Amino acid sequence: MKDKKRIQGILKLLEKLWLNYYPDMKFGQLLRNFIFVDESLLETEIVEQDDGMTLKRIKNVLEWVKKKRAKSDKR
Repeated sequence: MKDKKRIQGILKLLEKLWLNYYPDMKFGQLLRNFIFVDESLLETEIVEQDDGMTLKRIKNVLEWVKKKRAKSDKR
């Protein structure tokens, strides 16, 4: 059985990303734009993506958006 704690971790990060940075996006739009794409920006199959990869991608997007916002704040 998979560790149930992974669910809370994913949900907390998704909430942070969605609420703090992209509240105007629809949920599906948020997932398609940031979570279910690979490094070449091609869509990945949602049911095939491992939860660990989903968590990694959410973390990467959060880091990217923070850097992007920090850069624009310096201007």
